[in-house]
Amino acid sequence: MHGRPRKAPTSEEQEAYAIKASKLRSLQSQFLQFHHSNIYTREVLDVSAKLLESNPEYYTAWSYRKLVAQHNLNLPEVENNEESIKSILDEEFRLVCYILEEQ
Repeated sequence: MHGRPRKAPTSEEQEAYAIKASKLRSLQSQFLQFHHSNIYTREVLDVSAKLLESNPEYYTAWSYRKLVAQHNLNLPEVENNEESIKSILDEEFRLVCYILEEQ
């Protein structure tokens, strides 16, 4: 691209790509199971964070993550607990900053 010759990946690079793709498919599968089952737990936030760190252009994950975060912020045990609210929002901020720095 742009005058740079493309070289064929080595067998080690191909193997690394295959492992990364396998992990990504596994995360996507797990995430979609949560999404289709309408699960709104902290585990969903963890899985979606891993997925978005690997593929930040997965807009379904961003959208569902927002719903999960909103759901967790409105839980009775979290609603009036500033520490829990701060924890959820700090995690969102950390993820967004990490992804922006990587791009």
